[in-house]
Amino acid sequence: MKIKSSSKKMRAKLKEWLKANRTTDIHEVKRRLDRSLVGYYNYYVTDNIKQVNNFKDKVKVFLIKYQF
Repeated sequence: MKIKSSSKKMRAKLKEWLKANRTTDIHEVKRRLDRSLVGYYNYYVTDNIKQVNNFKDKVKVFLIKYQF
């Protein structure tokens, strides 16, 4: 059984989290985001590499859009 992530859920959670942490120090946001992304990659990378790469690109876009 392959594990596939829901792009709508991922995008919504990321957007919500970034909005909630706009006032947080950028270094703290980056540390927290890096930890989350490593966990995400470790969980999904075997079956879902295309979606994982897509998610990585979305994270970059959202970080630029919601500049801290």
